[in-house]
Amino acid sequence: MAEDWTQWCALMEDLAKSEISTLANRMTTDNAKGRPLVQVSGLKVEFELKGGQKLIAVDGVDLHIETREVIGLVGESGCGKTVFALSMLRLIESYSSTLSSA
Repeated sequence: MAEDWTQWCALMEDLAKSEISTLANRMTTDNAKGRPLVQVSGLKVEFELKGGQKLIAVDGVDLHIETREVIGLVGESGCGKTVFALSMLRLIESYSSTLSSA
């Protein structure tokens, strides 16, 4: 069983190295083409409440991230940081937005 675990770990390490290399190559290629790594325009996320009311969690957010650029998302508790991140990852639905990535 230890041998299987060692082989599995080695396989995962090789896979991770391959994925990192692929991502780095893609980032370099896309940057050379002048494309941003991530671009979001007009992001809006709404939740429908009981009684038909709507709660607007995120409204009209724009974001442009270039290759090798680092950002931080800061805000008060309950301001929509997590909803914004989940919608960028397309784990929750957003409206009236354009999401693109390299």
